[in-house]
Amino acid sequence: KIIGTFVFSALFVGAFAQGGSWYVGGLVGFNSESDDFGFNETRTSWSFDPEVGTFLNDQWSVGLALGLNGSSSSNDNGDVMSSSSFAPTVYGRRWWSLGENLNLFAGLDVGFGNGSTTMYATGPNGEDETMDNSSFGTNVNGGVAYALAPDWTLLFKFAALGYETNTVGDNSTSRFGLAADGNVTSNQFLFIGLYWTFMK
Repeated sequence: KIIGTFVFSALFVGAFAQGGSWYVGGLVGFNSESDDFGFNETRTSWSFDPEVGTFLNDQWSVGLALGLNGSSSSNDNGDVMSSSSFAPTVYGRRWWSLGENLNLFAGLDVGFGNGSTTMYATGPNGEDETMDNSSFGTNVNGGVAYALAPDWTLLFKFAALGYETNTVGDNSTSRFGLAADGNVTSNQFLFIGLYWTFMK
């Protein structure tokens, strides 16, 4: 089994621990996974999450991410499945200062998603089937932020404990546990962000 994961974020956001700061930005994620059980099967997923948020005070920040995500799978016989959804997420974070440049945070994310899933050549006459999908996910996360310069901050976020459920047509799946990121499409664990203050 070969797994390749790439997660990158370019966030134009407010620096941490500054009450009244506002930020906007976006996060991009990509995941690819392959299996070989006599035939090759490849599964990929992607996510793009533009966001806006604010620091209520020096300890608390809240935000909204308007997530767009999708996934697909294929094997030696061709395409198997593709899916896409719109999944807004709200979050809150509690911050603790460990010095002039270093801060820790604990956060809670809650997200909902709606979209469509296409199963290829699975209909009664071999036609493609398209079904509505919906999802819900939440996770407790944590991380660390380091001020590189007065207006620039490097942030590492780790999904810690999450729950996620996904419904496609009449079928539902769910997952709960450590390293569950609460996003059934992207399935990322580590996010890296570069933050820039634009309003104080």
